[in-house]
Amino acid sequence: MSQAVTASRPSQAAPGAADIFSRQKNLACVLFHKRELGIEDSRPLESFLRLVERSEGCTAESSCRVEARQQHAARWNLFYHGENRAEFLGGVWEFLEEVARSTGAPLDYGLLREFLGEGFQLDRLRKVVTGIDLRKKPGASRLKVWFMLRDYAEKVERAIALHGDDACVRRLIMHDEFLVGFDFRFDGGRAVKLYPDVRPAELEDPVVRETVRSALSGEAVDAMERCLWTHIYVARHNSGIVLQCHPAEPDLFIDRYLDQELVRPIHGLYSGTGLLDMVVSFRLSDLGRRPIQDFTVYYMPQEEPRSPVEPSIT
Repeated sequence: MSQAVTASRPSQAAPGAADIFSRQKNLACVLFHKRELGIEDSRPLESFLRLVERSEGCTAESSCRVEARQQHAARWNLFYHGENRAEFLGGVWEFLEEVARSTGAPLDYGLLREFLGEGFQLDRLRKVVTGIDLRKKPGASRLKVWFMLRDYAEKVERAIALHGDDACVRRLIMHDEFLVGFDFRFDGGRAVKLYPDVRPAELEDPVVRETVRSALSGEAVDAMERCLWTHIYVARHNSGIVLQCHPAEPDLFIDRYLDQELVRPIHGLYSGTGLLDMVVSFRLSDLGRRPIQDFTVYYMPQEEPRSPVEPSIT
């Protein structure tokens, strides 16, 4: 496994390292974020914690959305990296149904069932992800499921059809992996989310670079070149395109793009913690209005996070 790193650079730790996928570590990640950001207990969160406790081969990710200067921090994702996808998906269904029962939320799985159809080939998934986003207004809370498709063109087409065809999405499909997401809101709302992604090596091709520039903007290309890769998030319910950047140097990226007053109290919590991944997400349109004040930051620790130690004054 690679050496532990600080929040300034995500780790390239080798898959399969036992401590990275430790259930104890994943649970500690969720509880650290909950404690440090003052998140209240709730039945949906209890259900998510039980899923984390019993799931092997996973990594946990915590995030915080800042919108209109307000923090929405009760947000977590659980990434499954193993081969027993049927078992993990069974656990995800149990989690969704448990939350629906405990809250009375009318979760609508119709789009997901249409996407899966009959005979879905689980061996054509690279990863499965589930998540939770809890808000003070219960109806605005949601559960989430994503599928990282691998060489599964027919399901990419199915997802695009369910979402509504989008020329921008098609222009940005650069390779045979494609991320598809589903939202299940507690008020019964539902959504399909499409995430083509672009990698720095692809931007070295002048044709690809011009395609991305014309589909997005020159500022977007500049930001993407500072990243290990970038997902371009397209959703009908969202206001415009969102860039989900995986920066090569998170501290420098955050300093360049985000409002420091708003982001530092969150980002500072993970100072000195080794990270498997870190994501900075914001609307494409906000690149021209920096520093960006509406954003989401995501942290996937490779170790149990620890509270930052304040320097002593002598």
